[in-house]
Amino acid sequence: MPWLTGMRDHVRLSAVAAVPSNTKHSQVRRVQVDSSSERLRRRAMKRHGLTEEQARERIPDSVEKKLRLPYLQLRSQRVVCG
Repeated sequence: MPWLTGMRDHVRLSAVAAVPSNTKHSQVRRVQVDSSSERLRRRAMKRHGLTEEQARERIPDSVEKKLRLPYLQLRSQRVVCG
């Protein structure tokens, strides 16, 4: 499969395997924090007519919440199969 060429170092292809009987279920969820200080500043500038400096004074970087969770960054790439 030509589209898989760049992924061969990251993917292992095999036949479909049976799920072991002692396997437990796992639930994976997306967690997203809505506290980017830059986003909050842009919103305040738009809603309240603030300048960038005023927004920066009103919303310091310390308002950001950081997650202490394991994470995975994914990036999609459009693949054209011929």
